[in-house]
Amino acid sequence: MSATPTPEEARQTLEGYDQQRKDSATASGYSTGYWIGAGVVVAAFGVFTDFYPTWAGAGSTWFSLVLLAVVVLASTRWGSALVGRRVQVRRPPTGRRWLLALLGAALGLVAMLALAGLDLPHSSAVVGIVFGLLLAVGGPWWQRRTLAREADRL
Repeated sequence: MSATPTPEEARQTLEGYDQQRKDSATASGYSTGYWIGAGVVVAAFGVFTDFYPTWAGAGSTWFSLVLLAVVVLASTRWGSALVGRRVQVRRPPTGRRWLLALLGAALGLVAMLALAGLDLPHSSAVVGIVFGLLLAVGGPWWQRRTLAREADRL
């Protein structure tokens, strides 16, 4: 038996390694049901805020605190370990990612101010539904794209 693999064995080994890396990246993401549920929650928040303005006071505070707790559990090493998700080292964001995040935040702020200035009827419901749909549809796409790019970097 030779210690040097044949070209066919080397190719099979590399393909197996590449498939394991892709499987690992896919397994570390959230399920599509999570994204759809998050979209429904965001849409419901917008609708409740619009149709029940009295709820927007105390109810939205508790709602926001619960969402904050979910985010902490889902995005920190401590929270991920607590709920049994795989924990990995987080790489610091690059300058490009910071620029994109700041640009997105600025565009969101401008859009919110413009919408508030227009005084449209049911604007909270419309914004909640639009962002809920964006989260439910765009979340899985964004996650697959991000995890695939991360797996390619490894």
